[in-house]
Amino acid sequence: MLSSSLPAPSPEAVFTLWLEELQAGDRASGTIRCYRSAVEGFLVWYREVEQRP
Repeated sequence: MLSSSLPAPSPEAVFTLWLEELQAGDRASGTIRCYRSAVEGFLVWYREVEQRP
């Protein structure tokens, strides 16, 4: 099995890259806004429930 010495990116870093990709893919601003709101809400909930970033 291969192991990697690179740390996994944070959810926030992946989220930012994903939003940039949506914008580059010419997605509607309303769609991006809704996705952003939903994922931000999920990340807040996850931190509260799991007690970790």
